[in-house]
Amino acid sequence: MKILKFPLGQLQANCYFLIEDNNCLIIDPADDAQFILEELQRRRLKLAGMLATHGHFDHIMAVGEIQLSFNIPLFINEKDNFLVNRLEDTAEHFLGYKPNVIGIKNKKSITDDYLIKNYGLRVIETPGHTPGSRSYYF
Repeated sequence: MKILKFPLGQLQANCYFLIEDNNCLIIDPADDAQFILEELQRRRLKLAGMLATHGHFDHIMAVGEIQLSFNIPLFINEKDNFLVNRLEDTAEHFLGYKPNVIGIKNKKSITDDYLIKNYGLRVIETPGHTPGSRSYYF
């Protein structure tokens, strides 16, 4: 598995691409959908899934725009739904301007061992940063 890290957006949130063959699993899609979509196309990758470590806007703001191109859910802990629901307001507060945010239309929660394409993972609940913070073990 190849792992790429991209610090994206004004807050430089780390977005990770986990690449296996030509499949890509994205962890924390951050807030730069244009970069992510171009990188997927440039590297000829198939998007297998998107995971969020937590629900802060700088880790998930690109999801809605990515979902316009890919019918892929965001896997996020339901305990962070309150953050997803106020995504635009929180982004405006911290960024100092009203960003154009496309809402997340498809989200799911996973709590146990899970398989996305060829990516087997174990979910580890790590509340603290947010109530729904989690880590993933591959």
